[in-house]
Amino acid sequence: MEPHIHAGEIGAQLEQGMRAAAAAAKIAIRFYRIGSMFCGYLLIARSANLAEALSSDRERFARFFHGMLEAGVYLAPSQFEAGFLPPRIPPRTLRKLFSAARSVFSKL
Repeated sequence: MEPHIHAGEIGAQLEQGMRAAAAAAKIAIRFYRIGSMFCGYLLIARSANLAEALSSDRERFARFFHGMLEAGVYLAPSQFEAGFLPPRIPPRTLRKLFSAARSVFSKL
């Protein structure tokens, strides 16, 4: 049986993996995380506050969301909603998520 990663580690790995997947596709992303709660904004320009976040690329996020859904990864359907990770998750599940993110980001 494969060991599980716990919540704090999962969140850190998720953040690192999503940033790397976006960077590989040259997609600007602002990723916020506290423990295993997260949200990511696909950016037109860097955002530091709510007014700037509202100018994020919502259409591109919608395409990202649907691409991830087609790959079997369900995320919150709006970049203005927080996502929550389970308290334990097998490493292979994170690998699948990162692989899907790299693939979907490369198509945006």
